[in-house]
Amino acid sequence: MTNNQEWNEFLDNMFNNAIENYKGTEEYVEQKRFREEVDTFIKTELSTEHSEYLEENLFDLSVSVEKQAKAVYRQGVNDCIMILKNLGILADK
Repeated sequence: MTNNQEWNEFLDNMFNNAIENYKGTEEYVEQKRFREEVDTFIKTELSTEHSEYLEENLFDLSVSVEKQAKAVYRQGVNDCIMILKNLGILADK
């Protein structure tokens, strides 16, 4: 495994840990409750055609949101490293 692959795996693990910690918050519980209400509405109030269309698009949206969150997390790590280097706390290679 290359250094870059190890770094990416490390960041993925850190991101996943952050998500798991977030799942313990009131905000997450409220979002989960709301999503369950939306799912119930989709299944009970919409036609099969509309339900499938909406579920497919909501899934695609959730994948996009996760990719954005990972990108922001990675940028935050990179920004933190840059700041620590500029403060002289971390040495440049």
